[in-house]
Order: sequence, then structure tokens, then C-alpha cells
Amino acid sequence: CLSDGHWSEPIPICEAMHCSELPPLAHGSMSCSGPSGNSAWNSTCNFACEEGFKLSGSSELQCDDSGHWDASQPECEVVKCVAVQPPEMGIAKHSSNDTNPSFKSVYEFSCMKGYTLKGSSHIHCSS
Repeated sequence: CLSDGHWSEPIPICEAMHCSELPPLAHGSMSCSGPSGNSAWNSTCNFACEEGFKLSGSSELQCDDSGHWDASQPECEVVKCVAVQPPEMGIAKHSSNDTNPSFKSVYEFSCMKGYTLKGSSHIHCSS
């Protein structure tokens, strides 16, 4: 207390810890909310990927009391399907040259002379 009856400094305030701002999620969306702002202590961010992509990592992050997110930001990875072998006495043509077919890739099937196809003539890689 100074001689004029005032304190030497203003009374301090307590502010919520803040986590680093998260960058936008490529091929996905991020929705954050919290009582003291989108990146303050106790705020939560939820993540989702666009069609054809899958989330790699946690779908939800929370800002902890030390100002750090509780996990690494997830990523959206393109959906991959396993390569298909042609049916016996048949042919399988793939819509791209990629060895790991991705979302919306198509395989077209046909049979060799003297054989008939039973089942679908096309299959699609879906999410």
C-alpha cells in the first residue's frame, strides 16, 4: 500500500489457459466450442472427414489445464480398397493404374470365351 492509500499495482486477474489454434482439416471439417472460447481450457474440437476419406486419429480433442491439446490433430486419409484378383477364367479391368484402388474406383469383370459371368459385372470402392 502506497502513502496515498492505493496499491502499487492493479489486482491481477486469472485467465483461462489457451491451446494453440488448430489448422483447418484437409478434406474434412472441424467444429470447436468451449466456455471461454474455441481454444481455451476445457474447450472441445470435433472432427469429421468428407466422403471418400477416413479419419486417422481421435475424432475429438480437448484443451487441457496446461494449455495443450490432449492428442495430436487427426488427418483425413483417402479410402483405399484392396486390389481384386480376376475370377477364374475371367478378366478384371481397373479404372485406374493405381495398385491400391481408392474411393470411387471401379473394377469391370468379364469372362473368357466359353464362360458366362455370374454376379455383378462392376464393383465400386466405397467409403
